[in-house]
Amino acid sequence: MKFYLDFTSVLLLFFSVGHLFAQCPTAVTLCSQDSVDAFPKTYPGCKMLHTLRINALHCDGKLNDIVNLDSLYPLVSLDFLDLHSPSMIDDINGLSNVRKINNATIAAQKSWRTPLPLDTLGLLRFYFPPDTAFDLNILSKIKHVSRGLFFYGQGELTPHLHYSTDDFLQIQVLDNDVKNKIRNVLPNNLSGSRIGFALANSQNIDFDFGYKVDSIYSITMVNSPNNDFSTWKDIKKIGRFEFRNNSLIESIKQFKCEEIGTLGIKNCHAKMSLGDLFPNLKRITNVIALSYNNNLESIDVLDNCALPSITAIPSEYYGYAGLLNGREIYYISMRENQKLNTCESNYVCRALKRFGDTIYIGSNLTDCNDILLNKTCSPSSTSEDIDENPLFFSPNPVVDILTISPPVPKGTGFRVINLLGNTVKSGELYDRITLGELPSGHYIIMLDKPDKHHPPQAIKIVKI
Repeated sequence: MKFYLDFTSVLLLFFSVGHLFAQCPTAVTLCSQDSVDAFPKTYPGCKMLHTLRINALHCDGKLNDIVNLDSLYPLVSLDFLDLHSPSMIDDINGLSNVRKINNATIAAQKSWRTPLPLDTLGLLRFYFPPDTAFDLNILSKIKHVSRGLFFYGQGELTPHLHYSTDDFLQIQVLDNDVKNKIRNVLPNNLSGSRIGFALANSQNIDFDFGYKVDSIYSITMVNSPNNDFSTWKDIKKIGRFEFRNNSLIESIKQFKCEEIGTLGIKNCHAKMSLGDLFPNLKRITNVIALSYNNNLESIDVLDNCALPSITAIPSEYYGYAGLLNGREIYYISMRENQKLNTCESNYVCRALKRFGDTIYIGSNLTDCNDILLNKTCSPSSTSEDIDENPLFFSPNPVVDILTISPPVPKGTGFRVINLLGNTVKSGELYDRITLGELPSGHYIIMLDKPDKHHPPQAIKIVKI
């Protein structure tokens, strides 16, 4: 009998707890003070919500009358928070027990001064209040952000946030022309090679990290002409570089980067050549898209560049060079550039030979794809695959010393690339390359010839 009573008690307790938490719905929308005040009674025992929305409008479309969130104190965890509240809310202390949110959209009000209790976030979209000076003090308790920080509106990116992140982070600044320092919103534990930046209608940002940066994961600028990238000039590699609708490009001229993964330039009206922007450019690894640029006059620097890899997948790069959803995708796209002559481009010549219909060249100042392919790219001309003075490499397979015959011009650079696409050795050469220190395997050696009429040459070798 005792066992029966104890077991019954356990069952009653189980169903009681289940009943309490069953009162917690998947999503709640609060659009009046009465609905906020009634929360503990309406949803007894509710501590965790998937979605909480606190809107600026009543559920019948009128402005709501919420002045505080005090009755939301039972909540400890939210998956999604959408807080677009009216200015009459004095503070949000009622959420003081919520320390972790996966996805939060918060439109701050100018009366909020006490830091939010949040310490762990997935993605935060933060809207500065309009018509007032406002900073990030209310975010000062954040300790970890796993995916991204998006800042909207006119606001100061101060004080310095101190937080960590995971393997990758996206930072966006939109509609902001306040003088700011990007270092104030960088994570403590991640280098630029794993951070993506996006600017839209934003300027006056100093991109000095406070430490040397060798590579950047991505930078996208839309109508954001006046930012300080002076400390980025020595960066060697940028995973994705895109700018659109910019009338000024002075801040990004003379970047010394040698490799760009995806390069997109669209709807820019400034007078420019790619050589002015990237004088040291050696390689576009995935996609290049140049379109609707009124004053793009030259792409000569590409003649010294390696083509995108034949194994690149353009569809992974948001269709910068073409269209998605089963329609045409291009590795290389150059269209509607009113001052650009593509007819004599050695880069375009080599691209036509390698990719055929997977590139698009059209509606520029001068286009002559058929002539270029049949004449400029003929076997008697310079191309990626055929040289007037072919080089011979021996022995292949090689144990230590790879000999080049005839010797190449002084200043010829080389890169040894493994099958993962990583450069494992580089330098300048004359008639030989020492490979003894490399592990056995298959490699590609890229020769970057100093004469623009001789494009880079790729040699496949086996190291034993």
